[in-house]
Amino acid sequence: MVSMKDSSPKPRFILRQLLLVGILGGAALPASLIATLVGRGSVEHFVFSVVAALLGMQLLILWGVVLCVLARRYEDSGIRRRMQWAAAVLVGIGHFSLLLVPSYPAGLLLNFRDVRAARYYCESLTPRLESHLKANGEYPAEVDSLLPSGRPLPRLLNGRQFYRRVGADYEFAFLDPSPVWGGHSYFSSTARSRGKWERWN
Repeated sequence: MVSMKDSSPKPRFILRQLLLVGILGGAALPASLIATLVGRGSVEHFVFSVVAALLGMQLLILWGVVLCVLARRYEDSGIRRRMQWAAAVLVGIGHFSLLLVPSYPAGLLLNFRDVRAARYYCESLTPRLESHLKANGEYPAEVDSLLPSGRPLPRLLNGRQFYRRVGADYEFAFLDPSPVWGGHSYFSSTARSRGKWERWN
């Protein structure tokens, strides 16, 4: 079992292993783009990209190095090569997880844009709400009839109830996927917060 005879891998074999590591690392580029567009800085995105890389990358690369060292102790070339390929796969997956990390700050930038778009959309409805108040003496119970036609709802508002009447006032509120639990709220100018956005956790 233990022998150092002809245990050094050939240069061509090393190049193939490096190519495998490079391919697995390259696969992280489209995966990182998808993670950025889908995760958008959410908690799930953070766990998938950052936490997984911090916890898994070092172990994968360490086990890859250990396997590569142990493989040199086998005189059976078949076993040795299988272990070396397994080592290359582990290092490649570690490389893949490392390259996913930059997708998280990129996702946070998209989330910032999403939050800004949702706030701007809500603020654009305030003149319509004030007109409804003057015409009817109260704010509407629902805002659907006041939404501008032909203008799609922003990502963070689509499919969600983001408006509600609160007594004689109204409130806009929507969840922010970046913290564990939190969002943004806006009360009408007649309320105590006087038309300011607040972030809650």
